[in-house]
Amino acid sequence: MIKQTMLTGALSCFLLGTALADNATNQPEKPYWQDIQVVAVNKEAPRSSFMTYGDRATALSSQYEKSPFYSLLNGTWKFYFVDSYKDLPANITDPSVSTSDWDDITVPGNWEVQGHGTAIYTNHGYEFKPRNPQPPAVAGNESGRCLPPRFRDSCRLGRT
Repeated sequence: MIKQTMLTGALSCFLLGTALADNATNQPEKPYWQDIQVVAVNKEAPRSSFMTYGDRATALSSQYEKSPFYSLLNGTWKFYFVDSYKDLPANITDPSVSTSDWDDITVPGNWEVQGHGTAIYTNHGYEFKPRNPQPPAVAGNESGRCLPPRFRDSCRLGRT
């Protein structure tokens, strides 16, 4: 009787495992941005922060704001917005592209709050299940390109 129970249990586990493995292999492959198993793409390895200083005394003071190579990124940036990433010009990443007809945005800030794109406010849960989510496809996938003010002073020439 015990052998029969053990045999039945082992057979049940084998059949269940086979069915689950078959089901897992038949899942259609999703793009990485919809795959909940992907937690990072093009992520750089962690590192400590550092700063370049103009002289030893400033470096020993640990006041990075006094370095000639320090630049605060807050301010007004040029901003180019399109309703779909497919509408981005091919040369959008070219440093010599003209930004004269681009809009201005304030950094730090959010482009939706500054009049570009669709602002999404939620005070409720997601419209899809948290377990095995199937979020709706984004129709346009709004895209933007920001450019900070150009560094013109001599200490930054040739630096990125």
